[in-house]
Amino acid sequence: MFRLSPAKPSSSGTNPKAPPTSAEYDNGLRVEAKNVYMVLSSTALPRKYDWGILIASNELGGVIFHQTLNGTVWRYIVEFEDITRSTALLVVLKLGEVPDITAEWMDAIKQCIQATEVPGDEFTCRTWALAAIYELANCGFIGMEPSWDIMKKIEEEANDIATDALFSNQKLVMDSHQCTL
Repeated sequence: MFRLSPAKPSSSGTNPKAPPTSAEYDNGLRVEAKNVYMVLSSTALPRKYDWGILIASNELGGVIFHQTLNGTVWRYIVEFEDITRSTALLVVLKLGEVPDITAEWMDAIKQCIQATEVPGDEFTCRTWALAAIYELANCGFIGMEPSWDIMKKIEEEANDIATDALFSNQKLVMDSHQCTL
């Protein structure tokens, strides 16, 4: 399940060794408004990540589009998130920039993403997020060629960076090699 949730508040009162509360926690990640990012978060399984798409509205976060598995049913979720509060977030990979983040533009972007269809038989948050980026490129929103070869390169790049981030205990914001900005 892809959740960019804040750290759990400490129940230890004023203990200086206690983990910070969600009001205190800041993972240090910052993004740029109007940019489109692939976000990967850790899961309970090694080398398996939750994938989603972030359209940044400010340096602290923006609208995240993702799929969550509820039992055997995938649910499409759109929510505003402050990425700086996430303890699970590993990688924020910049893929492009949208023309604007006004309500009109965001409605058009949401319609494009919502219409995403995953090719083939395997539906996961990863395959959906890659197909949604393909759709954003195909609709002309992010200045990237709509190519499944490019999506495969993004997938490999994001997986490699997430694995490095997980094992080095870091959280990273990076430009994708596929980003043309």
